[in-house]
Amino acid sequence: MNNLTVAVIGDIGYSKNLGKAGTTSDITLYNLKQGDSIVTMIEPTRYPEKFSSLFYSVSISDYVIFIVKNIDRLFGEMIVTLDTLGKKDGCFILKNYNSDNDVKKLVKSTALSNYSFFDDNTTEIREMLVERARMNQADDKTDDTKGSVTIDHFFNVRGIGTVVLGFVIYGIVRKHDKMSLLPLEREVQIRSIQKHDEDFDLATRGDRVGLALKNVEVDELDRGYVLSSDDDLISQKDLDLRLKKSSLFQKELKVGDVVHLGHWMQFIPARVTYIEKIANNNELLLKVSLDKAVVLKKDSKMLLSDLNDDRLRVIGVATID
Repeated sequence: MNNLTVAVIGDIGYSKNLGKAGTTSDITLYNLKQGDSIVTMIEPTRYPEKFSSLFYSVSISDYVIFIVKNIDRLFGEMIVTLDTLGKKDGCFILKNYNSDNDVKKLVKSTALSNYSFFDDNTTEIREMLVERARMNQADDKTDDTKGSVTIDHFFNVRGIGTVVLGFVIYGIVRKHDKMSLLPLEREVQIRSIQKHDEDFDLATRGDRVGLALKNVEVDELDRGYVLSSDDDLISQKDLDLRLKKSSLFQKELKVGDVVHLGHWMQFIPARVTYIEKIANNNELLLKVSLDKAVVLKKDSKMLLSDLNDDRLRVIGVATID
């Protein structure tokens, strides 16, 4: 199957015109399937109340549909979030007589500068998404590719046991694979794999999956946990970071401040324990102590946010120093 994961932001409920509603919580997922092509759309149901809802929707997306209803503070926050995460593929749908020239001026020199503009025609949008899914073939189908799955929902099914829902971030996962559950550092086994209610023997990058697991209970899980066969993943509570601040984030960070670190489906509070300014640029060296371990690669990029700032909650992008 070919797949495409799409963040749909700016108009909650818009995706119901494009696909069938599925799992819902602080994010809502919608599914569109045509032949072997599957589009999974994610909406930030609780945004703007919860910034994490926007982050979860955008973080793992391949493509963005940005509905522009109002050009206001939240419009700006969504632009900065997408730019910070480097989301270069997407389109705008304009409402309320907003003009494409106004939007182009505001996204100039951002990752969104090459977004296309679509009319509010759901038939054409569905056709475009299916075609993109058809072209988005997984490129890591070799037999020895290690895989990782980020978990977003989980529950118990009578007669089956623990079931998790999530996305294959990269690589391959197979039925009966033994994988590490991070950050618990526990070996679990995949009993079965489902994709959109159909049984499969394996799943590849980008697939939306339901996995039945052996050797873990539901009450031991949390959103953002990762299943992986990749030894390069690390799990840490204390990090040395290099932060590239957004030029629009005006607040000065201080030792003792609580920020949130976002990576894949993880969004974790962290306290700043050390700050060093780097001369002549907009970068800082930070040490942070997280409430719980974050799972990542050594070259991962993370979004830092300040949920107490009522102007802009995006601080910038951080990497391990």
